[in-house]
Amino acid sequence: MSIQLLTDAVIGRIAAGEVIERPASIVKETVENAIDAGATSIEIRIENGGIDLIEVSDNGCGIPHEEVELAFQRHATSKIRSFDDMQELDTLGFRGEALPSIAAVCDTEFCTRSKDEDVGTRLVINDGKLVLSERLSRQQGTTITATHLFAQVPVRLKFLSSPSTEASKVASIVTQYALSYPEIKFKFISNDKIALETTGNGSLQSALVSVYGIDTAEKFLTIDPFVSEDGTIAITGMVTSAAVSRATNKNISIFVNRRWTNMSRLVYAVELAYQGMLMTKRYPMAVINIQIDPELVDVNIHPSKNEVKFNDESRIFGLLTKTVKNTVTGESIPVSIAENPIPSFEEITDKTFDTPSSHPYTEHEFIQPKTIINPVSHQTEQKTAPIPMTQLLPILNVIGQYKTCYVVCEGPDGLYLIDQHAAHERVRFEQVIKEYEEHKASVQPLLNPEILDLTPQQSAILSTTISVFKEVGFDIESFGDSQYIVRSIPTILIDRDWRQVFKDILDRDGSNPREFLNHLLSTVACHSAVRFGQKLNMDEMKELIRLLEKVTIPHTCPHGRPLMLYISEQRLIREFGRTG
Repeated sequence: MSIQLLTDAVIGRIAAGEVIERPASIVKETVENAIDAGATSIEIRIENGGIDLIEVSDNGCGIPHEEVELAFQRHATSKIRSFDDMQELDTLGFRGEALPSIAAVCDTEFCTRSKDEDVGTRLVINDGKLVLSERLSRQQGTTITATHLFAQVPVRLKFLSSPSTEASKVASIVTQYALSYPEIKFKFISNDKIALETTGNGSLQSALVSVYGIDTAEKFLTIDPFVSEDGTIAITGMVTSAAVSRATNKNISIFVNRRWTNMSRLVYAVELAYQGMLMTKRYPMAVINIQIDPELVDVNIHPSKNEVKFNDESRIFGLLTKTVKNTVTGESIPVSIAENPIPSFEEITDKTFDTPSSHPYTEHEFIQPKTIINPVSHQTEQKTAPIPMTQLLPILNVIGQYKTCYVVCEGPDGLYLIDQHAAHERVRFEQVIKEYEEHKASVQPLLNPEILDLTPQQSAILSTTISVFKEVGFDIESFGDSQYIVRSIPTILIDRDWRQVFKDILDRDGSNPREFLNHLLSTVACHSAVRFGQKLNMDEMKELIRLLEKVTIPHTCPHGRPLMLYISEQRLIREFGRTG
C-alpha cells in the first residue's frame, strides 16, 4: 500500500482512543476541566451507564465566546504556554485533547458563559463536525452533553461492559474527586436517581460521610501531617484504624497534588503500613494526598494521566508507609529512609508460596491437585487429594486442636491436620449452594429492619444483582439514593457482621453473573464459618469432621486452597527410624 496522509476525521478518532476509553473517561476529563475552571459546584448526570448520555455542568469561569470553537481544536489549552510550563504544572488538565477527543467519538453539545459576558455560547458538534453555533442566555459556567457514545465507532462500543459496570466506573471517578476536593459540591445522578451528593463544605470527613455513610466515616483517623524538612513533600488525609478492613483495596484513594492516581505501588505502600495488623486478604480504607513540588514529579507519562513518575519513588514509598503507620499505631517512628529500608514492591510480590515446591512445609506429603468442575460457575478448577486417598474422606477420629487453628485427627492410614476455618468454609459453601439451587434459602427476619448506606459503585452493582441476593436470603430493597433497607438475612450470618459481608460482596465487579454468584456464595460461606484461632471443644470438632466427611469436595476450601495436611503412617515410621 502507498503512503498517504490520514484524514482529520481518522486522526481525531485515533487520538481520541488514547483519551476516551469508556464513559468514565469523558466524566474524568470534563470534571477535571470543571475543577481547573474554579467550579464550586459540579453536577454529573448519566443514562444507561453513560453510553446514552453524559452531562456535566459546573459554575466555573466559563469560556469567552471568541475562544469556544478554538477549545475544540486539538492541543488547544489555557493551561500551559511552553514546554517549560510542564515543570510547574498545578492544574489537572493540560493536554488540550479532552474536548476534541470527546467530540470525535460522540454527539456533543457545549454551552458556556464566561463571567465577563452577558450571554453565553452554544455549540453542537456531530461526528466531529460543527453543525451549530449560537448565542444563548445561561448562567456563568459550562455544560457539556455527550450522547450516543461510539455510535460512529461500533467496534469500540463492543468492548464496553454492561451499563451497570460502566455506571460503577463513572461513580468511582466522581467519588475520587469528591474525596480529593471536599470544598466542591458534587452531585452524581444515574438514570434519574441521585447516587452521590456532597456538601462542598471543605470537610474531608463530610465527604466521607456522603461516600461511605456516617458509620464508616466515623472510623477514619486523621493522618498526623508529615512535611519533609526541605518543604518539598507533604502527606495529609485520613485512614481507618486496624479494626476496620475491606475485602479489596479499592477503598484506598491516593492523590498526588490532588490528582487521583491509580498506581499500585502507592496503594501497596499504604497496605504495608498495616502489615501484621490485618488478616490476610483484608485491606484498609484511606484517602491520602501527597503534595509534592511539581519539579519532582512527572504527570505526563500516561495519556489519561492515571499515573505519575517521581524523581525518587523509593523515598515517596517509604514516607507514605511510615506516615500511615505512625497514625495507625500511634507510635513515634522516625521518618528515615536510610535505616531499615522497606522492601521494594518486586521483592515482596516475587515471594509466593503457591506451589508445594516453594512452600516451607515440603517435607510432608501435600494434597495433590486434580481437575474438577465448580458446581456454581461450571468452570474447571483444582481440587486436591492425598496420594492413599479417594475423593471421600475415610472415617477420622478427632485427637484434639492445635493452637486453636487446626483439628488433629487420626485415620486408618495416618494423621490428618485440618484447617478448621477452611474446612467449615467448605461445609458452608456446599450448604449455601444446595439452598440456592433448591430455592430454599434459610432466612432470618431482622427484628428491626436496617438501612445501609452504600457507595455509588456498590449501589450500581446492587441494582443489577439484587435478585441474586434475595435468592440467598437477603430481603432488601431500595430506600432512596444509595440507601437500601434490609429486612432479613441468611440464617447462617445471624451471629456474624452481616453488614460487612454484604458490602464485601458488592466490592466485586458484577458484570459476570456466574463469577459474581460464586463470589457471593463463597463470601457468605467464609464469613459464617468458624474462625481461624477460635477455640473448639471436642464435640464441636467432632461435628465439624462429621460434616466435612459428607461434602463432595472435602480437600479444598471454596477458593481452591488445601484445607488439610496428610502424613502417612509409612512416613511416620520412616521419620522415626522404625522398621515397621
